[in-house]
Amino acid sequence: MRAQAEPAGVHGSAVIAGLAKAGASWTDLGAPRTNGQVVHVELRGTRAAFDLSDSHRIHPAAAQANVIFKRCCRPTGYETDVRPLVPTAGYRFGRQPLAHHAALRGLDLMRQVRGIRRTPHWSWFSPRQQQPLVLFQVRAWDTATGSDPADRERVNEERASIIRALRAGLGPSFVGGFVPSPYARSRYPDLLSASPSTPREYAKLACRATVGVSTVGLHGSVPWKVAEYLAVGAAVVSEPLNSTFSASPPMVPYTSVRQCVESVMHLVENPEAASVMGKEGRLFFQRHIRPDQMVREALLSITT
Repeated sequence: MRAQAEPAGVHGSAVIAGLAKAGASWTDLGAPRTNGQVVHVELRGTRAAFDLSDSHRIHPAAAQANVIFKRCCRPTGYETDVRPLVPTAGYRFGRQPLAHHAALRGLDLMRQVRGIRRTPHWSWFSPRQQQPLVLFQVRAWDTATGSDPADRERVNEERASIIRALRAGLGPSFVGGFVPSPYARSRYPDLLSASPSTPREYAKLACRATVGVSTVGLHGSVPWKVAEYLAVGAAVVSEPLNSTFSASPPMVPYTSVRQCVESVMHLVENPEAASVMGKEGRLFFQRHIRPDQMVREALLSITT
């Protein structure tokens, strides 16, 4: 197996760590750098790419791959072999494998090192739950950018409705809202989160959650936060997920804002049930969607 990566962000670093732990030997192939959007792998003559971008369009750096594992993708309509990518939690196992960074220089190298330093360590994802805490901290997508403004508007409004309902129903037991940004401040000034949003601080916050809430992301994608909730042992309440898992993750599905709030309230009022679901979720994460397991299952789908 040969692999090469561009300067990676938090989740790109997680895929890199997964490849390394799954047994990849690193060689820099000199492919175009794309700020962590794409990780390239060559396995038995098959060129594969992990496309982590938020667009349903194929990232240009992934276009030459034989197989593309893509987090945001449409069910059909691609000219190449595109497969849904089940997201993992953005963390590192230990020291990052650095051989594939040997060709990076200047700002690219600085971005990569900064990204590694920001990436949480797996040990930070140990549950530290003490009292009921419901977490739903999300991004508001700027509808003036991106390839599908209508989809961004849909996601934003759905998230806004859930934030309002959870705040009203749970009071101080709810933590979250929209991460402050120029767009969020302009569009949803009353729904901003007061909690930290850096990867390191968010990992600490997530570890305290007894219940984690999620919506479906852009283009029907599975948000990264689902894997993060499972990693920390939080009970997951989510819209039905439009992705192919090797097994069904333990979660409570909802199809309306009212059903979401009722499901969350049930878990808050029944902490033992939430605890059992959280433990099952953490075990599911370790078996199926930890970075090395996610990568291994993806690559096995190429060779079997």
